[in-house]
Amino acid sequence: MTKFGIQVSMGQCRRAKKYALNLIKGSLVEHYGKLWSYGHEILRTNPGSTVKLDVEDGPDGKKYFSKFNVCFQGVKQGWMEGCRRIIGLDGCFLKGNGFSLMADQHKGLIEVVKKLLPYVEHKQYARHICQILQKRFTGVIYHTMFWRASKSTIEHAFKVLIKEIETLNPNAHQYLMEKDPNTWSRDFFQPGRCCDAVENGFYESYNVVIVDARKKPIITMLEELRLYMMDRLYNMELKGQQWGNHICLEIRDKVNLLKKIIARISYLNKDVEPYIDNMYSTTTFRKAYSYIIAPMNGSDMWPETNYTPPLPLISRSMPGRPTTNRKKSTTENKGKHRVSKARKKIRCSICKEISHKKGSRSEPQQHEEVEMTPIEMDTTQNDMQATPNDVKSSSTWDFSQYMQVTPPRSYKGEEGVVGEEVVEAEDGVVGEEVVGANVQVDEVIPNVQVVANVQI
Repeated sequence: MTKFGIQVSMGQCRRAKKYALNLIKGSLVEHYGKLWSYGHEILRTNPGSTVKLDVEDGPDGKKYFSKFNVCFQGVKQGWMEGCRRIIGLDGCFLKGNGFSLMADQHKGLIEVVKKLLPYVEHKQYARHICQILQKRFTGVIYHTMFWRASKSTIEHAFKVLIKEIETLNPNAHQYLMEKDPNTWSRDFFQPGRCCDAVENGFYESYNVVIVDARKKPIITMLEELRLYMMDRLYNMELKGQQWGNHICLEIRDKVNLLKKIIARISYLNKDVEPYIDNMYSTTTFRKAYSYIIAPMNGSDMWPETNYTPPLPLISRSMPGRPTTNRKKSTTENKGKHRVSKARKKIRCSICKEISHKKGSRSEPQQHEEVEMTPIEMDTTQNDMQATPNDVKSSSTWDFSQYMQVTPPRSYKGEEGVVGEEVVEAEDGVVGEEVVGANVQVDEVIPNVQVVANVQI
């Protein structure tokens, strides 16, 4: 704001931003009031679609928004002609009458599905069973053996794994038997379903798309989801046209891993593709994305209705900032991933020993200073040599690279000026002796061969 010479407060900026967003997107009351017109516009541009709007009567006699459901005709037809008969409800498996349902393992939802679909085969979500198993019985072995049993496709392999769990812990085996293995193991899935999933990852991935859209007003959110589905149908159709009349590439990669089966079929001079279900062919894939979602007019051209515009939900604002991240279960890792240092050797960065680390308080005297004794000089020879008499140290140290030739000096201490006695030789300074406190320092200077004997 200094560029324009204006001074504004933080509150003024917030109010200006809120006012601008209301002009662009409209208020919540306007958004919810247009839902009836929005639903009629969908039915006009996409005949055959399903649109349901549910409202509730408030204590003040007004109509409040409750639910809104949309199923476009293009998506509906693509699912019926080219997709597997699977409906995701976020958790358990329900099979029967040619259909499979995945729903969350919520008691209320399970009871409702059983009531509406009494002839389906109930399949449970394996991850929920594994989470409860990990809570009751600690250990990675239970997690590993459960998933091996859940994804086993041969009855003999499943029985072997269950027997190992029983030998390891009879209580864990009893818990899994109470959950009925027929509802969570691939070995008991009926053939012809073309779905071997035991968890809901393939539709949990869709939740990533709506993370940003769910924060916006309802009309804006619905429009972003509609545009995303239109774009996905178009892109997937182009992707299927590039494959030709063969099986899908991902299925081809999985088939190539079955080398023994391919060898047996090739021994009979036959191709592998006729043995693969037609549901995995590119022809079926293109059928699923051959339908489109028709575009819609702007909000100013939506048809008017005689229904009472619903009001936004009366929600109680909780203290603090609302959370946007998914709530993780107790068995999931929370926070940043860190590499464990268990069973790893800690090495000191100074002495390179393994017994301790730098700055460790438990062993404060790991790195002590080297104590040295005076050096005896042999002055009978022209070339003076210094021989260490007795050096008390844990290792051999070479101080030659740290030695420098310095001129004689004097300095002040607490008791006054400390004197220096300098002995000169033909080649330079031979030694210096300083009398002072009770510290002894010996130096050996290379090349000029200087010996310093300091006594304090």
